[in-house]
Amino acid sequence: RVKNMRWYRQLYYGDLSPRKCKRIRFCVKHNVLLLNTYIITLALSDSEQLDLIPARELVQKAYPKKDLSIIGIARDYQDALSVVERIVQDVLIFDPAINIRQYFSDTEDKKWFS
Repeated sequence: RVKNMRWYRQLYYGDLSPRKCKRIRFCVKHNVLLLNTYIITLALSDSEQLDLIPARELVQKAYPKKDLSIIGIARDYQDALSVVERIVQDVLIFDPAINIRQYFSDTEDKKWFS
């Protein structure tokens, strides 16, 4: 089981049912191979905002899963782009002066779960 991975409570998801999202969360946490599924996270590098990660990459032992902050899941790449577009719109509506990282980097643990 992957530890130190946190999930946004109000997870963004594309064309997926809530039941499917729950299954995907389980598979990601337990290193189960998922094809055609993308995970949207806060970027690990400071120069980026978001990362679109094919879920199949998370199964690799060498992939840095520690400290991933997952804010969305999608069924394929096009769906992931739609989810990112919704995330950006929500952030801009909330406050056009902040970036995506600032919006999600709230220190309140109520917004996140493991």
